[in-house]
Amino acid sequence: MMKLLSAAAAAACLLATPAFAQGPASVSGSLGVTHVDVNNGPSFEAFTARVGTKFVKYVGAEAEGSIGFDGGKVDGEKVDLKSDLAVYLDTFLPITDNVSLVGRVGYGSTKVSGMDDRLEGVRYGAGIEAFFDEANGVRIDYTRIDNDNINGDAYTISYVRKFF
Repeated sequence: MMKLLSAAAAAACLLATPAFAQGPASVSGSLGVTHVDVNNGPSFEAFTARVGTKFVKYVGAEAEGSIGFDGGKVDGEKVDLKSDLAVYLDTFLPITDNVSLVGRVGYGSTKVSGMDDRLEGVRYGAGIEAFFDEANGVRIDYTRIDNDNINGDAYTISYVRKFF
């Protein structure tokens, strides 16, 4: 799985190599809280960290990792989100100088307690990102998670920091 995530990240970087000739438009990181609703299953709360870059004004990539802090129950037994890792190709549509719509598509892997295998699959979603000044902002987004036969919806609110 980690080989697949690494290959996807490398492919995104190679596709964007011509854009790097101009230098990245920005590099950012974020910390937030995510609520995951599994279809016909439990809900999870998780801490989420992201690091990303915009290759050009409208296109970027990001890596995301989450660790659960509040689990749910399946058939009376408690289950927890052990880890969630994903990589995304992002698109940005500026609304104003400080506000952009964000679209994302990627691939991720999820580990839940009580399950031997990791759940892997495609993810896609959208959100909005607003900056209060040159470096500090907030992002709210929705991501659809299509993991093998188990699907879900993730809602995240996070603090975003641009490094340059």
